[in-house]
Amino acid sequence: MLLSLDEASPISAQLQALSKDLHFRDRELMALCGISRATLARWRKEGRSERPPSLDDLRAIVVQLIESEALGPPMVAGWFRSRNKALEWQRPLDLLSQDEFHTVLKAARGVGRTSEKS
Repeated sequence: MLLSLDEASPISAQLQALSKDLHFRDRELMALCGISRATLARWRKEGRSERPPSLDDLRAIVVQLIESEALGPPMVAGWFRSRNKALEWQRPLDLLSQDEFHTVLKAARGVGRTSEKS
């Protein structure tokens, strides 16, 4: 799955991994990218579209969470949907939609560290 999320992978492969393997919902991806269902379907079919920055931001943080072993793949989408104390109780997906990549990345890097301190 991480191979599909490589920055050089086609957008269709990345969308497949985000949707099927990690269980992000179409409406979440559409809202994040500011696109219609038709555009999302075209990206999945054609696979050659230029990635919007917000989708690339999501991909990069997902890879960070999985590679650092902070979260397993089944838990990643839930982390993005949940209110997060490190983000002043905001949802990571909402902040990515507001172009807050570095804020969300910092919170992602902190995942798992609080439990290590206990």
